[in-house]
Amino acid sequence: MKLYHEVCEAHVAHIVSIDLKSESFSCAIDEDAKARAQTMYGKLLW
Repeated sequence: MKLYHEVCEAHVAHIVSIDLKSESFSCAIDEDAKARAQTMYGKLLW
């Protein structure tokens, strides 16, 4: 649960999804969202 909150606070929940209902730790990374975020790294968005 702490990891989920850290992901949300870092504003990357749209890239990393954590399955809280799984018995063991499970997460997935949206590669398209990750690629879009990497292209925007360092740019100001208004």
